[in-house]
Amino acid sequence: MVLGPRRGSEGGRKMKSFRLAAVTAALVAPLGARVQRKGFSLAPAVLAVLVAVAGLAVVGPTSVASAQTSGPESFTGFLIVTGVSGERVELASNIRARGVFDGVGKIVELPPQPGDPDNMDRDDLVFRQGTLHLFSFVQDVQIVSFDPNSCRLAVIVTDTSQFAGGTGIFAGASGTGTGRVDGSARAQHNPDGSCSLDLLPAHERDVVSGSGTLTF
Repeated sequence: MVLGPRRGSEGGRKMKSFRLAAVTAALVAPLGARVQRKGFSLAPAVLAVLVAVAGLAVVGPTSVASAQTSGPESFTGFLIVTGVSGERVELASNIRARGVFDGVGKIVELPPQPGDPDNMDRDDLVFRQGTLHLFSFVQDVQIVSFDPNSCRLAVIVTDTSQFAGGTGIFAGASGTGTGRVDGSARAQHNPDGSCSLDLLPAHERDVVSGSGTLTF
C-alpha cells in the first residue's frame, strides 16, 4: 500500500496499499478542495488522504504439491513504512497464508511498470518456498477519519487481485480474489503547520486481509 506520490512516477499519486497496503497510503488536500487520484475523487470540505494500496489479500500461495494444485486461499498480514527520509522505507511486514498453501512470509513493494493501470499496485509475497507475484487493483477508498491537527488518517481500501507467476513453487501460479486494507497514516507537516500533500507519510501501517483461489 502506498500513500503519497506514486512509486516511480513524477508527481503522480498512487492509490492502494498499501500494500496496503497499501495500499496499501496518505496525501492531504486543503479544506474545500476536491481531491482526485487516479480516477478516484473525494468530496469537498474534507482534508482528503488518498491511499495507494497494495491490496495484499487475495489468492494465496500454495504448499509444495505435485503437478498443478488449485483451491481456496486466504491471507492476513501487515505492512509498516516511513517516508521521513524522502524515500518510502519498509520498517516491517508480515503475510500469513492459509489454504492450499500454508506459510508465513513478508511483503515487498515493487515499482509500477510502463502500461500499468493507474489503480494497479505490484507486490511480491516472499515465502521460504518461493516468491509470489501479486497485482492489486484498487476498487474503492473510504476515509474513516482524518484529523487536520495531527494529520492522522484512517481509511478502508477494497481491491481485486491476481497472481501472475513467481519463483520456486509459484513459478506457474495464477488466481484471482478480493481483498481489504485497513490503513492508518500520519502525514508530514508543511512549514505553515498544514498537512503536506506532496511529502510521503511520516508513518503508515496497513493491515491486509482477503481470500480467493490459487492454482500453481
